[in-house]
Amino acid sequence: MGLLLTFLKKRGEPMAKKELGTLQREPLRSVWPNEARDFTPWLAENLDWLGEVLEMDLELIEMERAVGSFSADILAKDISRNDSLVVIENQLEPTNHDHLGKMLTYAAGLDAKIVVWVSREVRTEHRQAVDWVNENSLHDFSFFAVEIELLRINGSAPAPNLKLVAGPNEWARSQRKNMPTERERLYHWYFSTVLERIKSDHPGVTNASKALYQSWFNFPAGRSECTYGLAFRRGPRLASELYIDSGGRELNKEFFDFLFERRDAIEKALDLPAEEEVSWERMDDRQASRIAVYLDLEDHTKEAFQPAIEWGIARLLRFREAFAEHVSSF
Repeated sequence: MGLLLTFLKKRGEPMAKKELGTLQREPLRSVWPNEARDFTPWLAENLDWLGEVLEMDLELIEMERAVGSFSADILAKDISRNDSLVVIENQLEPTNHDHLGKMLTYAAGLDAKIVVWVSREVRTEHRQAVDWVNENSLHDFSFFAVEIELLRINGSAPAPNLKLVAGPNEWARSQRKNMPTERERLYHWYFSTVLERIKSDHPGVTNASKALYQSWFNFPAGRSECTYGLAFRRGPRLASELYIDSGGRELNKEFFDFLFERRDAIEKALDLPAEEEVSWERMDDRQASRIAVYLDLEDHTKEAFQPAIEWGIARLLRFREAFAEHVSSF
């Protein structure tokens, strides 16, 4: 760079000057005057913003979920982590002891695996408390602290900016967890590879960036009653599926029947090869229902799973395109 500057100065050529904007912070209450009436509903409607920071696919379950005589601001689930329950508590002021105690109460009362504390400022003592809980809890429990601010550039509309301040140390936890089996490592390799490809080539499909050591991985479908997924089943076989499980059997079957009535249009939109057949699995003996296509695999090895990478990504994307309109209209 020094040689270039010297060269330009000698030639007498003016340096290009870039105009930079002025960054300004805006008080949170200028947009959300009341925490319960304004900020909580906004956050519930924009969980994808928070999910992007936490690398989760968050879906709202309800606001003001009762836990004894108290109520959690937001109850959600992370569909990329086996529908783990997520308790979200928010503040427009700096963190305090009262909210810390409430969040631990909510987590225990709801058996939530993830707690998220969103506030204007995370005090040092509370960040240390979050770190301590993460370091001394079981591997499947996570506590996150997130700060939120409002920013303007040259008088623009205020934009929310979320920053992760504290969270679990996944490496340290992996040392305390039982070592995964060879097959679990294979599943982890497969879904890690799929996730990397999807986030690189098809941004927006998921906020998740880490695969677990399990035989399935779920992707958001735009509503809490169902998810898209890739799952290894007996055979071995790989399924690309729409999995319907709202928590209520009657609603699940109603949803399945709604889609089944549109079977011809859906299968036409899927446009699968002739040898692939869509399996419509109402599963009357179970709470959930499933619609899937399957790929037979030779064995549980990387060599056998290699062709399933392209197949899984392609089928997942086809499912999203073919079902989207029908899922949203139910």
